[in-house]
Amino acid sequence: MTRRSGLTMTELLVAIFVVAIGLAGVMSMVPFGAKQMSDALVADRAASHAHTTDGMMRSIWREKVIDDTSGNGSGEPFWTALVNPGNGLPLLGPTDPAASYPVFIDPIGYGRSGGVNDNKNWVGDNGKADTAIPRRTLNDFPNADNAIRAWSQPDGFSWDEAQDSAVPVNGAAMREYRYNSLAVVQRPANNQQNTATLKIVVFSNRRPRFFPTGSEAVIPQAANVIFTPGSTAVQVPISQIPASSEIRKGGWIMDGTVNSTFRHANFYRVVSALDNGSTNAGVAVLDIELHTPIKRIDGGTSSYPATIVLFPGVAGVFERSLLTPNR
Repeated sequence: MTRRSGLTMTELLVAIFVVAIGLAGVMSMVPFGAKQMSDALVADRAASHAHTTDGMMRSIWREKVIDDTSGNGSGEPFWTALVNPGNGLPLLGPTDPAASYPVFIDPIGYGRSGGVNDNKNWVGDNGKADTAIPRRTLNDFPNADNAIRAWSQPDGFSWDEAQDSAVPVNGAAMREYRYNSLAVVQRPANNQQNTATLKIVVFSNRRPRFFPTGSEAVIPQAANVIFTPGSTAVQVPISQIPASSEIRKGGWIMDGTVNSTFRHANFYRVVSALDNGSTNAGVAVLDIELHTPIKRIDGGTSSYPATIVLFPGVAGVFERSLLTPNR
């Protein structure tokens, strides 16, 4: 009978080492897969909520604008703000072929309180001291509760822990409103009163009743951040980025340059943001690459210093088809 020799200790250790490397590789994929699933869930919820908000806005546009015979947008605040937002901006006439002012229709943001010198009528941590972009609510949402229900996506349930999760809070299932949204409307040509562009901005975990510093941080035009139409590259002085905010890969920045010449509320997704030690005139800058080229609403090609608004928690920005008399 032939005896078979066993494994040596060296062979056994090598085998264990090879198996350990394989197991480590498999285990390293678990958090990566979980992250991918989480990102997919957020993208799905954001797109779903954007679709719902799009339908609501088209219904509002039809009822308040197209079907209104008074010609004043049924007295909705956003209608006036399109041509006369205030804050020292010039009034636009009904025959003006230039674009109107962009208006944030944001009942949830309008109903929040707190912050530093908060002004609910304007975008920015410090209200109209930061930007000239008007924020308005709708007459159909007179209080925060109504706004939260209409402009949020119910997602999940909360239960009464004191009763072993058997009975819902207050006798009824309480929805978690993790995702909420706002709409940005703007006429491409102000002399076409019933046609407007529509952007839907969906947030994940934006606080519906509280406006802490950093909710809408602003890098002012005085920081001299130059935007060049057609380019996807931007340099932002690191010292000008508010401590309460950050610019990172996958996030969003908004060109909020609104004055007598520019009327922008353009969102750009950040592809990369690198502090590679580069400087501009001796000032340390963050090199940013954008997903889409910079554009001017008037079609101009010359560069300009931009006002940048940073919104934390943006899950997605969706540019929808035009609001028109037909749809």
